[in-house]
Amino acid sequence: MSPNEIESSALPGQGLRFLLFGAFNTALTYLLYCALVFVIHPQVAYALVFALGIGLAWVGNSKFVFRQPMTRKIAAVYPFMYLAQYLLTAALIHASTAWLMLGPRVALALALAITTPLSFVWNRALLVQKTQ
Repeated sequence: MSPNEIESSALPGQGLRFLLFGAFNTALTYLLYCALVFVIHPQVAYALVFALGIGLAWVGNSKFVFRQPMTRKIAAVYPFMYLAQYLLTAALIHASTAWLMLGPRVALALALAITTPLSFVWNRALLVQKTQ
């Protein structure tokens, strides 16, 4: 089996692990946010859990989803990938509510339907080491 065939055969498992870990990360950070808003301002709570979520995503996507080593180089770049995803999601929500006249909940669902597969591709491109 060639390296490209091995890499392609890993995609379904990686995709499933990405969705499972993403659901876990989202649930965990949401529960933490719900607890924190009792004691700190919601924006501060969100900033904390957002940062924690990025850290968890780096570890979980590296170790569990794509089974790759964690490096400082990737750690330095990783938050910028999530910043790009955040900005894209915000733009999609704005466009959906302003131009398509969708409600905010539907707009977020549409944005997530677009950005979740992109996030998988971006994570995979950043984290998966190419075999020679």
